[in-house]
Amino acid sequence: MSIKPNPERVQARDKIVTEIAAIEKDIDDKKRELTLKKSELRAICPHEQGVCGAGVFVCSICGYDDA
Repeated sequence: MSIKPNPERVQARDKIVTEIAAIEKDIDDKKRELTLKKSELRAICPHEQGVCGAGVFVCSICGYDDA
C-alpha cells in the first residue's frame, strides 16, 4: 500500500516555500543595502570609524559628542 500525496497540500507547501525564499532574499538584499549605507555614514562622519579618540570630541559634521 502506497501513500499518495495530497495535491492541494503539496501545492500549498510549495507556495509557502516559495514565499519564504522570497522573504529571505529580501532580507539579504536589505542587509546589503544596510551595509552600504553604514559605509556611506562612516565616510561622512569620522566618529563612526572610531578615530576621534577617548577625549572630549564633538563631531563638526553631525554633532556627535563622545563626552
